Amino acid sequence: MRPMKNYTQTSFFTDSSCLFRSLLLTLTFITATHVSATGFITDEHQLSVKEKRAGEAYYRADSKWMIYQAEVADDNPFYQIFLKNIDSGAVTQVSPGTGKTTCAWIHPAQEKVLFSSTHEDAGAKAKMVAEIERRKSGERQSYAWDYDEYYDIYETDFAGGKIKNLTIPWGTMQKPPGLPMAN
Repeated sequence: MRPMKNYTQTSFFTDSSCLFRSLLLTLTFITATHVSATGFITDEHQLSVKEKRAGEAYYRADSKWMIYQAEVADDNPFYQIFLKNIDSGAVTQVSPGTGKTTCAWIHPAQEKVLFSSTHEDAGAKAKMVAEIERRKSGERQSYAWDYDEYYDIYETDFAGGKIKNLTIPWGTMQKPPGLPMAN
């Protein structure tokens, strides 16, 4: 009776695909350790300075405006949306200041922005207080995107006035005619 061959043990040097992968990984490591940001990033400067923390930021297509999310106020531990005029440096808060915000966008030609917010959530202020208390307690929390089921999408002008909800508020959605209800 012949012994069964063990297919899980192969020699490193006789398995050509394994050798190829090892060489490729070695070359990638050597290349990555000798490449730096020098030459890729030049003339850098900080665009925000007063925020406790700042998140994602996007430029309008003409690069004259930047929209970003940041935590600024002591009474709201969540991001709000700010619009910065790159030439003048003037910053305007365009979100209401209550609740959570995220995912802002600047219209490429018109003076309007879109963003997501929970400011119409009846529990928004209670969530703000709970987060402030959690932080005061010293409890540490790793970063995670702060999803909230009450996020809606809003549109506003560059002054933050005329805020308009573009989504159907939670709990008010009606079944479109002719479509079956989802289970």
